[in-house]
Amino acid sequence: MTPRASTTDKLGNSLAAMLLKLPASGLKGFEGLVATLMQEAFIQPFLLAASGLQDGADSYSPRVNAFQAAIECKRYGRSKPLSARDLVTQVGIAWQANPDLDVWLLVTTREVTTQQDEALSDVCDSSRIREYPIAQWISARQYSPAA
Repeated sequence: MTPRASTTDKLGNSLAAMLLKLPASGLKGFEGLVATLMQEAFIQPFLLAASGLQDGADSYSPRVNAFQAAIECKRYGRSKPLSARDLVTQVGIAWQANPDLDVWLLVTTREVTTQQDEALSDVCDSSRIREYPIAQWISARQYSPAA
């Protein structure tokens, strides 16, 4: 292992551990961190959904914006896999709540499989959602956060 790879692994493990220590939801949790980062990236505000019925995403850009984005956050440890069925359902609910949705963004600490990616791409295409980006912050295979 090269010194650079070792440093990268240490940084990845540190990031994984930090993200998994955050509460899953709320302004001071994983969802709040993602919403704050996306506000900077898109240069527009994102509003966190309250607990309970969330219309297919954890945060949304305000409807007054020309660009409509929804963000779904999944902060899962190694033992909980993503469910393609649940994710596809979330996209459908988000699109029904806002048919003008441009982007549904999945931010997860788990790896997205090719089957999940295909299922999500298909539902986004059929819903006329123009883009389907995935932000995999931590690859489950690459980093093994301490339990």
